[in-house]
Amino acid sequence: MAVGVVACLIAAGITGARGEPRRHVRAALADARAFADSLDRATLAGHGHSAQGSVAVRYLARHRDGLGSPFRLADLARIDPRLTSEWRRRVVWALVARTAEQLPVPPAAAGALAVAVTGDSAERRGAALAREVSRTLESDRTPEALEALRIAALVASAEGALHPRAVPLVGTTAVLVRDRLLARSDAQRLLAAAAREDGDVPRLVAQWRAARSFASERPTLADARPDARRTAARVRPIATRLVALARTTDGASLPAPRVAPVAMLSSVARRTPADVAVRPPQPQLRLPFQDAVSLVRSIRGDAWRVRAAPLLGATDEESFVAALGSARADGVVAPAADAAVLLVAQGLRSLAQESAWHPGVPLPAPEIVARRLGLASLRFGADVPTAWRAWYAQQFAQAVGSLRDVFPLVDVTGLHVRIGATIDDDILALHDPFTRTLVLPVATGFGAVGHELLHDVDWQAARDELRRRGSYATDAAVRASWQTRTPLAAPLMRLGELASPPPLVPGRLAREARRPAELLARGGDWYLAAALARAGRSDGALTSVQDAWAPGYASATRPDAFGVRDAALASLLDAMPRLAVRAPVAGGASDVADLGALARQAWLLPLPSTPVDASAIGATGLPIVPRHVVPTPGAAVPSCSPVQQARLAPVQREARLVVDAVLAPRVRASLERWAAMPAPLAESDARARLRSALTGAPLDPSIVRDAEARWLANARSRLPCLEDGP
Repeated sequence: MAVGVVACLIAAGITGARGEPRRHVRAALADARAFADSLDRATLAGHGHSAQGSVAVRYLARHRDGLGSPFRLADLARIDPRLTSEWRRRVVWALVARTAEQLPVPPAAAGALAVAVTGDSAERRGAALAREVSRTLESDRTPEALEALRIAALVASAEGALHPRAVPLVGTTAVLVRDRLLARSDAQRLLAAAAREDGDVPRLVAQWRAARSFASERPTLADARPDARRTAARVRPIATRLVALARTTDGASLPAPRVAPVAMLSSVARRTPADVAVRPPQPQLRLPFQDAVSLVRSIRGDAWRVRAAPLLGATDEESFVAALGSARADGVVAPAADAAVLLVAQGLRSLAQESAWHPGVPLPAPEIVARRLGLASLRFGADVPTAWRAWYAQQFAQAVGSLRDVFPLVDVTGLHVRIGATIDDDILALHDPFTRTLVLPVATGFGAVGHELLHDVDWQAARDELRRRGSYATDAAVRASWQTRTPLAAPLMRLGELASPPPLVPGRLAREARRPAELLARGGDWYLAAALARAGRSDGALTSVQDAWAPGYASATRPDAFGVRDAALASLLDAMPRLAVRAPVAGGASDVADLGALARQAWLLPLPSTPVDASAIGATGLPIVPRHVVPTPGAAVPSCSPVQQARLAPVQREARLVVDAVLAPRVRASLERWAAMPAPLAESDARARLRSALTGAPLDPSIVRDAEARWLANARSRLPCLEDGP
């Protein structure tokens, strides 16, 4: 069926054109399919392959699992020095042909989502969830459908159908399904264009990537902001289907998941990942993989870790797929491997527009790059091979160029840069204000370059404006007495009030996230990604931010629901001369509240589990949370400013529906947990009646309904502007 569709598209695209390109495209497609199928058959039969065959199979394996943009893979294969020109051509054609015909569901999705719905028939239910995500997006690829799917996953988690730590897997599946649908359309357009022109697909791949013409390689931040009303209308139907599929007990009624062939060569499987790795380590792979390890450990424990040692040793895409074959053959490790594949695929999305390069391809020498940038020094650790150093220097230079496209006045003259070597395990990269040295470990540093360079801008502001060295202007502004505070102080204090560090992080890192210097770097990191996205660009070395649901690994600060934090950040940037001149961000300011941000706040909102004391108990026996609580240091203060009111007003009803869809099941669960606790010796009559009603006593149902309503109102009061209304 898919082959026929591609053939029709090619035929439609060449009306009135020369016949030779059409015949060439058809012949090349047929050859590509036969070539790829022969490699798969030999692999599954356990036959060995030549060195070139091993390389080709690893490209096809990466494509099958969605590890990176398929057109980036094709561009890499186009210039791969390990392949002859004929092999390069055939691999490129095979990748494009399979992209034009690929199914929208990533093969790893079923196994990964099985982690989220542990129990009988988990793999079938995981596959059913993945198909539901695909079915939704195949009928509607709009930003509203993607946003509704992600919010629906929060609702399903709140209702207990999905493990909370596995919610990102549903959101990741959704965005990868969307990518595959866009890539399929891109490939069909590419083949039609090749049939109209000279049939040279490898050349067109390079040209279209350079022009950023592939829709599947555009950052999701470049999409229009989802319409709140259409998004809200879709959440409940999608959430209902997700909950039903996750909770079904009749696994036999669900179709068995389609198992994609494991395209892994026996000659490769016998090697360690280190033997296969030929490219520099990729933080975009390593750090999402660590997230997958943490996620699976929280749900399944550590039994699989010893058996997954080869997978844990992977450093780049090729060594990763080399270890996947044996990992997927192990029933204990397979779910963890699939979860890792899914999150790694999402991490690699930030490299979609990365220029193709292989070790040995000439690049300017590092000392030339350092001289052009005006760096005081550019050094490399012992863990950086000589063959990689020019590439790392080029990556850094490109990141600085992207940064200057957003903030034209930024200057790195006099900066010391060290690439390689290790630092504290909790730190991805480091800017040392005492020596003005930027340290970028190869395993974690790239993707955090923008965050660290913003620290250097902060350092320069302290030097130029305050005549201080070894410190940051933001830190100094907040520490100063009120008489000597600079214009930076007011927006920093506002950002500190609104700060919301990522959940589930150690307390030390949460405190660090509220530090003034971090408020600038985290907010600026997001700004960089959004401003580049406005031009349809991304830069995986500069920033790992993808969108509001995938803010990357360098502690970027996502926008809040009402844009209040964005306004405070803009005031801070205006107060810094080198950042005051800047490119606008994607989408600009919105006049409507962000439903996705509200849903995330409701999902993460701490709920009281037990009454605090008798004086805090209302008529139903429920603990009442004061509306204006004294916040913990650095915590956000519940408020509803005129700006928030204005932005929420057009979608007040939709916001309440979305927030209540997340909060209501959490409130019910909290009530049930409270009722299951041992009753104290001295308990009020109201509280005793509520406990009895919750545990099944034949009492007036309104007792429970009233309790739920009170608790929901109290929870809602801690989300701005939602405590009142219809």
